[in-house]
Amino acid sequence: MSIQHGEGLRPDTAWEVDGGPDGEQLAGPVPAGLVTLRYLWDALLRHARLWLFTAAVGLVVGVAFPHVLPPAGVASTKLLLTHQPGDDALTAMATDVSLAKTETVAGRVINRLGLDEAPDDLLGQYTVASPTDRVLLITVTAPTAGEAVRLAQALGTTYLEFRMDQVTARQAPVVAQLAQARDRLEKLEKAELTKKPASNGNGPGTPVSQASDQVTQLQQTLNSEKAAAALVSSSHVLDPAAVVPRSALKTLVLDAMTGLGAGLILGAGFVLAQALLSDRLWRRQVVADALGARVTLSLPRVRHRHWWRALGPVAPRTSSPAELALAARRLRELVTRQTSARKTLAVVANDDLTPAAVVVARLAELLASDGRRVLVADLSGRRAVARELTRPDPVTVHEPHGDGPQLGRLRADDTGDETFRIAWDDAEVVLTLTSVSAALGADHLATWAAYAVAVVTAGRSSATHIHTTGELVRLAGVRLEAGILVGSDKNDETAGVPADQPSTTVESAPQERSPVMWAGGWRG
Repeated sequence: MSIQHGEGLRPDTAWEVDGGPDGEQLAGPVPAGLVTLRYLWDALLRHARLWLFTAAVGLVVGVAFPHVLPPAGVASTKLLLTHQPGDDALTAMATDVSLAKTETVAGRVINRLGLDEAPDDLLGQYTVASPTDRVLLITVTAPTAGEAVRLAQALGTTYLEFRMDQVTARQAPVVAQLAQARDRLEKLEKAELTKKPASNGNGPGTPVSQASDQVTQLQQTLNSEKAAAALVSSSHVLDPAAVVPRSALKTLVLDAMTGLGAGLILGAGFVLAQALLSDRLWRRQVVADALGARVTLSLPRVRHRHWWRALGPVAPRTSSPAELALAARRLRELVTRQTSARKTLAVVANDDLTPAAVVVARLAELLASDGRRVLVADLSGRRAVARELTRPDPVTVHEPHGDGPQLGRLRADDTGDETFRIAWDDAEVVLTLTSVSAALGADHLATWAAYAVAVVTAGRSSATHIHTTGELVRLAGVRLEAGILVGSDKNDETAGVPADQPSTTVESAPQERSPVMWAGGWRG
């Protein structure tokens, strides 16, 4: 809770601000939001617990994920390939890499292993690379390490067979051509034998000689292909298929950092998106501009909206009893400075009823401890003040029968409740807890109090809602003295004075001047 100390302001004007005619305050304009880097940085700091929590959750998930869903198995095998003499090594290896990634090879592997998947799916499970001009590296990813090893082994064997089939297939046309050439030569030789011998019948340029030369050439070609096949057949598996080893520490660190980064990005992204899209107010200055009154008190959360939120790691800090007591003493100054015989104060809950009820209860107990006869009119319809009182005996709580604050419009002399009439006549201080709405108005406030303070929860209301609350209080003829901001940002450095009103200061009692409480804690 932050409290501004003054420099010699008269006590009787400590809570006064300049206003319009007859002391009526004029509401300032609704502030327009301005997105700056500082604004986004403040939002990150304000919700640091949230993105730190998501980062921690991401870290835990990243570490636990490999144990819950084990990573896919990775295996590899290396083949030592031999190429034909005269082939360019780099070009030949590029061809081998391309051939290993064909649907034909994938289809043969599927048939060999009896897999139930399409060749395109299998092609996505392995990669082929050439570390050197003779070594072919096949890396396979599968759901388990055993499946990866089996698939890598089948791929290596299948590709060697496929490669050998490609070389062997080149011999077939040569064999066919050689057989045809031999038949033709045999026929020509038989035809020459049946003829009358002539000189130079088998000499150069004759059909028999040409057929013989063709047979010789084809035989040489076939021998070359067989030699090439023999050379290619020397290709073999260099490294059998085996699981690719992983560093346990490296894997753990990588998974942890991935989870940590993902959680951090998600948490911070949510905070930034909320800051950009939300119209809720957090800072004292913009709340004061919307309310049209100074925000003179700032408190941490008074209580968690739901009790189970207090168990969570992202629950914000709540106000301590000392902070609530100091807030009650500040409000007591406002009450005691009134000159009327019966002093009145209405505490208007702008959004959350609980903080306003706690403030009323602490103030009522403090005034009762001073020897004053205190009457509390709880117009919330929820018995909110009675639940918050720790010493209910010195305080009289009046709860009008009905569903809502509209029944509180009755004046003391109009009600048929004799107990309340006696308490009203006897009371020195009347405190009222209520809320207002545009639908019901706030005319009933004038029957209970002449002064009011509004309790606003940071990040819960828009500028329009807060502005409407201030306007309704003033239209009811009640002087809105100040605002109390609950759950304020500890990084908020604004003064909480409306832009259209001059700054005023508050003279503190000597015994309260030393410790100054801020939203983030005590500062001496």
